[in-house]
Amino acid sequence: MSPFLHATALHVIETYKYLGLYISLALGIVGLPIPDETIMTFAGFLVYQGRLSFLLTIGASIGGSLTGMSISYFVGNKIGLPVIKKFGKYFHITPEKLEKAEGWFRRYRGKSIIFGYFVPGLRHLTAYFAGISEIGYGTFLSLAALGGTVWVLTFVSLGRLLGKDWKVFALMLHRYVWLLVFLGVFAVAMYYLLKDESPES
Repeated sequence: MSPFLHATALHVIETYKYLGLYISLALGIVGLPIPDETIMTFAGFLVYQGRLSFLLTIGASIGGSLTGMSISYFVGNKIGLPVIKKFGKYFHITPEKLEKAEGWFRRYRGKSIIFGYFVPGLRHLTAYFAGISEIGYGTFLSLAALGGTVWVLTFVSLGRLLGKDWKVFALMLHRYVWLLVFLGVFAVAMYYLLKDESPES
């Protein structure tokens, strides 16, 4: 993301507060180039400053994330993969990303909706594939709500905890995002591998 777009996203949150946060997260999850984790961490910093309410920030963030996930779900459900492949380039959805997301979704199914929030470039694509696979919307929404709540609480709370040092974390997140993704996916894979091999399974 360009520095201009990055600064614009933060300005929107600072100016329009909860509405700006809600709309930004909805559009970011649909596929627009918006730094979701950064704006939530920044919102947490505004909570630290006393300029935003923690509970309202969490509510607006969860609402925005579920709106974006729902839009992606219904696009996948009503339009299907061929149209997404044709017009996805306008939303930075490349064939490579689609292939990775499809493999991720086929392997983990419902779990991918929960953990996909923490994988940049895949969170909105898992919602597309959930719609394409015709998972019931109620089931999808409950999984998306669970993952979205954990995702939102993580980054808003980090911004609140770090205070004025939130920018240091945001820079590290941008720089080492794929290392964090690898560690996260590895941890999830190990958890389910050990769970499947446990005597009780």
